[in-house]
Amino acid sequence: MLTISQLAAYVGVSVRTVRHYHQLGLLPEPERDQSGYRRYRASDVIMLKRISTLAKAGVPLARIPSLLEADPADFATAIAEIDSELDAQIAELRQRREDLAELPSAERLCISDEVADILDIERKLGVSERTVAIERDSWILLSAAYPDSLEASLVLRKACLDDDDYRRMMLTMDAAIDWDRDDPRLPELAELSMTVLERLYPVEVACQEAEKWTGTDEVTARLLNEMNEISPAWQRLYELVGELTRAKGYPAF
Repeated sequence: MLTISQLAAYVGVSVRTVRHYHQLGLLPEPERDQSGYRRYRASDVIMLKRISTLAKAGVPLARIPSLLEADPADFATAIAEIDSELDAQIAELRQRREDLAELPSAERLCISDEVADILDIERKLGVSERTVAIERDSWILLSAAYPDSLEASLVLRKACLDDDDYRRMMLTMDAAIDWDRDDPRLPELAELSMTVLERLYPVEVACQEAEKWTGTDEVTARLLNEMNEISPAWQRLYELVGELTRAKGYPAF
């Protein structure tokens, strides 16, 4: 008669594994002796060895009971099915490995090459890494909220980066992140932003494309709003530009 520790050592598994097989009903739990300890017989060693061999071969635990009782033909059929399932799992794992290898750097995660190129241009213009990171997160939110409008946004942003006033506005906004909400320079920056907007994104075009930006759910709107709350000065600038765009007939952004 063997204790549970002796049984586990004899077969080459852990005591925890033996208990797990008991819980699943794979290995019948033996009667206990007068001291309350389980005592195992030779038949238990044989059964545990068979279960362990199947488990180590990759047979799902749920299928082991039927295999233990299967005739040779059914056993061969079941093993072939399991082998086919393993092939599928191996193919999936290989695909995951390929997907992992193709993951970009942390900087380019979740953004397209086009967006990454735009961010690189902004760096070269002198925009701080802090603002570039905020810009990157904004693009991720934009792609999630408006996937159908992303391409048009990319085209517009590339055109903006070729504009001297836009570049000047961007660098000023980068510095403005640390300004106070009531900084006297904000109205001037808002006017510059409005001038750039009217030239690069005329009100007629904005109104025509407004339908693409409708339907934002409350959660998405809240997330986009949080991007403006990073800086009190930016939040005030957003309010000032909003007043100017409404006065000019622009749709709500």
